Amino acid sequence: MELNMGVSRVGRGQEGRTTRAIEKQTSRAPSGVYLALAIGSMVASAAIMLTDRARRGGRWMGGRWMMRDGRHTGLANFVGQWAPTLLVMGLYNKIVKLERELTDVT
Repeated sequence: MELNMGVSRVGRGQEGRTTRAIEKQTSRAPSGVYLALAIGSMVASAAIMLTDRARRGGRWMGGRWMMRDGRHTGLANFVGQWAPTLLVMGLYNKIVKLERELTDVT
């Protein structure tokens, strides 16, 4: 019994020029760079949050820092949300590299 998951392989020649250009640029960086950048964004987010808290006199409430005016630090959240994007980019980079290795071997 053969199980077909509905996945079809798209040939490299059928991909757009933009996709190939992005892959070419992202594959230049080692995969560890994306992990380091993601960790860096988390550290930067925490630093922004703590310095803003110290400057404005916020407090920990309900699982997040609340400022006196009732708003949490928007910049810290913005920078912190880079981490998942960078990790996905690193994963995509790794998949593209592995696919290239597999196609080069066969």
